[in-house]
Amino acid sequence: MLLCIFLILSIQAKQIKQPSPRYINETIEPGNYTRQAQEKLSIQYGAYPGVFAVDLHKRVNGQIGSQSFNLDDFEKVEEDIIGEYGCFAIQQNLEISYQLKLWLDKTGVTRDVYFTDLATSESSSRIYVVRNDFKIFSINLERGYYGISLDSQQQSFASLLKYDPEGEFNHPFLIDDMGENRIYIITSNGGASFNTDTQLALSQFRLESEVKQKDFIFNVHYNVKHKLIYVACGHDGLDVYKISNNQLVFVSTITTIQLKIPQGQVIDVDSNGDDRLYVLDKETGLRFYKIYNLENGQVDHLFTITISKTKSFDHFESTFFIVAKTVNNQDFAVEVFVDFQNADYFFNNYYIDEMTINDVNVFEYYAVLIGDDGHKIVQHSIYSGFLDEKLLSHTSFQDPDLFKLKEYSYEEQNTLNIRLLVGIARYEFKFMTIKMNHPIVECKFEDAEVNQYIVLLNSTNCKGKEETPNVWQQQFTLCNITHSFTFTTTEIAGNYYAYAYYTIAIYVLFVIIVWLIIFMYVCFKKWGHKLSFLAWKKKIVDSTAPYNESFDVKEQEMADQKSKS
Repeated sequence: MLLCIFLILSIQAKQIKQPSPRYINETIEPGNYTRQAQEKLSIQYGAYPGVFAVDLHKRVNGQIGSQSFNLDDFEKVEEDIIGEYGCFAIQQNLEISYQLKLWLDKTGVTRDVYFTDLATSESSSRIYVVRNDFKIFSINLERGYYGISLDSQQQSFASLLKYDPEGEFNHPFLIDDMGENRIYIITSNGGASFNTDTQLALSQFRLESEVKQKDFIFNVHYNVKHKLIYVACGHDGLDVYKISNNQLVFVSTITTIQLKIPQGQVIDVDSNGDDRLYVLDKETGLRFYKIYNLENGQVDHLFTITISKTKSFDHFESTFFIVAKTVNNQDFAVEVFVDFQNADYFFNNYYIDEMTINDVNVFEYYAVLIGDDGHKIVQHSIYSGFLDEKLLSHTSFQDPDLFKLKEYSYEEQNTLNIRLLVGIARYEFKFMTIKMNHPIVECKFEDAEVNQYIVLLNSTNCKGKEETPNVWQQQFTLCNITHSFTFTTTEIAGNYYAYAYYTIAIYVLFVIIVWLIIFMYVCFKKWGHKLSFLAWKKKIVDSTAPYNESFDVKEQEMADQKSKS
């Protein structure tokens, strides 16, 4: 199946190129570590967040051994090596855990009433979730990682935008509050907004009168730098709005003809936050444009990654994930590296499973492939030529009807190495954490000894790579990082004299036992025959005892008769 996908993409795409990999060798300063016997040593490599493979070897007489001391399964955790002695390398892995699953409102909810989008307001520490019945909810996240304050509130804007329960397309979208202290709502019926400085229950919704009514809206995107909102309107192309004085001002419509896809259907839109716009057309693929007029949002076409039957896409910097269907309607996702300078791109990885892939959310270090019930977290931006398939870090989890996730920033996230995710399923709000466990080497020995090891790290980040100005070349650069260390295990402090005392005591006891055995042997040799004679005599006496007793009785009777006479 992967070969078929590759051949299809190769035929349709004109700009596939085979990259030339580059290698940078770096060395971490050798380490000397000392621990007591039975005490564990943990060496963490969190300074290199791009590490995706660790290989540990023992050094004997200056020579590197061929055996690897690795726990290859990414799902293994620290507890797996408890009770074992030696040094082991544990690969990087991700742990996902749910902090909260919440039905925000069960009153009158049916299968036809469900959530459609969510937005964050970091200035007010709130999450806003909107439903297809034009009702919006807020959840307070003021405590960040340390908890969630359940002051859930709700309010409806149905009357403001003339909500029709029988409407063909009731799907509100929300624009994040990015410092404007305002959340914007875009629907096919028009637009509205409200202030995030006050509680939702007290907020007043304002009609955004310049937002156009549409038959369908597929997605919206906010270019923060230029305060431009792009609305993907299917066959109608893109509607462009500008935020001016906290109000939405209609700028222009960019038709599919202007986008150079006359029969196109725009189903998704995004940007790099500056002057590059990314537009997903359902049949021709992902198209790249330059915004040349920041006043009206007009664009020039640069190039296209041609993939048909697309569904969605997302990106982090120059790494893109595109979700589409094969000719047999099998869902798949493709990871693409893009060279904006030369308009080149490279198909790096393909993800095709039995699971349905509906969407993808891409974050700094990982991407989440979202299915119907099952979902998968994958590492990204690692050139496939550097990877062993066995070392791919994939974490799967189950969550029925989940369809959107966002990272929520908080002050401690860099020190705690934990990311907060907020998300929505059709009927639930989700609050979860992803813990990124950096690769580590753990050592523990039973007795006092000295061991030497060498750690080989494969990473996408290192000092030498940061000095490479060419972003395209960076994606095909592997950092080979070497770290040697000596691990010395000593006796447990404070127990030296106890060990000596027990050793001497055992030695003395052993000597006494030996001399006792020798003494008993000599005695037996010297007195053994007398002991045997006494034992024999006792045996004779015991055997004749009944006769002796009867003889004594008769002798006593004769003495009694003699005395009477």
